[in-house]
Amino acid sequence: MKPDDLIAFHDQRPFRPFAIHLSDGRSFRVEHPEFLARSPDATTLLYWFDLARREEIDITHVTSVEQLPIEANGRRKKKK
Repeated sequence: MKPDDLIAFHDQRPFRPFAIHLSDGRSFRVEHPEFLARSPDATTLLYWFDLARREEIDITHVTSVEQLPIEANGRRKKKK
């Protein structure tokens, strides 16, 4: 995956939630643009779970990015 593809998801306005899938099988749901930050060269991501916990992600381990569905009322669908 190219960094530009991920940046396009993160920078879209209005923002739409998306998921990042990694090569080790983990996924991270980006529900708000402030949950994710990237290094200036876009090789490293920081994903915040909450104020106290974060995960550093090497962009080379991102296998895909998926737009999360939004219901007709504008809210995202909750995962069951």
